[in-house]
Amino acid sequence: MNPAELKAIARELRVEVIRMPVEAGSGHPGGSFSCIDLLTILFFNELRRRPNPPQRAEWDRMVLSKGHCVPTPSAVLAKAGYFPREDLLTMRKLNSRLQVHREHHRFPILEASTGSLGQGFSIAVRMTLASKVSNRNNRTYQDS
Repeated sequence: MNPAELKAIARELRVEVIRMPVEAGSGHPGGSFSCIDLLTILFFNELRRRPNPPQRAEWDRMVLSKGHCVPTPSAVLAKAGYFPREDLLTMRKLNSRLQVHREHHRFPILEASTGSLGQGFSIAVRMTLASKVSNRNNRTYQDS
């Protein structure tokens, strides 16, 4: 994608990141805004991923341990086609898979559940080593 297309997506995601906590009645849009550009570039220009790939093991990995920015990856994944955009407005609602901190078992697209802030680094290192040992050509990105 060219820079103008990426800017347009990031602008659209900023609207979603405001809508989600407003609808939920709480949230942290500041933390979410700080990573919109990074995740937009990664998901729409760099990462080798598809919503339904036949070879999930070959995906690039993105580990996000910054828990207060969870609306951004949700908006990015909805925009990328991993789940319906309408689900974004269920954030923090009872039985929604879009809770405050994402859980792998409720949101299988995630590589891991990260509760404690900062634990994503050790998860990303483990994923990188596993890829090397398995002779896979995927890349791992981490937010810190």
